[in-house]
Amino acid sequence: PLLEPTLRFMNVSNNLQDEALSYLRSLYWAGRHTQTLEACDTMLARLDDKTPLGRETLLYRILSLLAQGQYERVERAFATLPAPRVDDEWAAEYWIIKATLEERDNKMAALQDTSARLIAFRSRDLEWMPLALVFSARSYLATGEVAVARQILEEIDLVFPRAACSNKIERLRQDLAARSEPQPPEPDVKKESP
Repeated sequence: PLLEPTLRFMNVSNNLQDEALSYLRSLYWAGRHTQTLEACDTMLARLDDKTPLGRETLLYRILSLLAQGQYERVERAFATLPAPRVDDEWAAEYWIIKATLEERDNKMAALQDTSARLIAFRSRDLEWMPLALVFSARSYLATGEVAVARQILEEIDLVFPRAACSNKIERLRQDLAARSEPQPPEPDVKKESP
């Protein structure tokens, strides 16, 4: 309802587009996924999903479906999207969805590649960077590189102490605690007698 009066202006570049996207983001990050879906559906009924706003609206729709665990719907909608260029505004959201599906499907090599893209090309996208780092740490943990995963977790704790994905960070922390690295043996030093 809030968006209805402005929808007729959304296919023309204007400042209402930024406001509409901010509204979707705020609903999503507040965990109001049903309302995010309703707002996205309202907008997509009037928008061309190939425009920047239409593409981001579709991605927030998919992210909300993902948050609700509706994987079949996610996969159908995600399959309709082309892969982004690294400079596309919507690249981070696309790669977050891709990484989430790769983690779910235990495709760790692909997850490592996707998280590397996020970190390399979207490092200033602070809303998604903590989750990108979690995915990166998970991929290293899965390949046995526990020390690298721990280092990434330390970076997350230092740079993003109040990240929105705190439940995923905590799960990573627990998984790392369960994977204790073997400690090197104590050196065999013979003490000389006085």
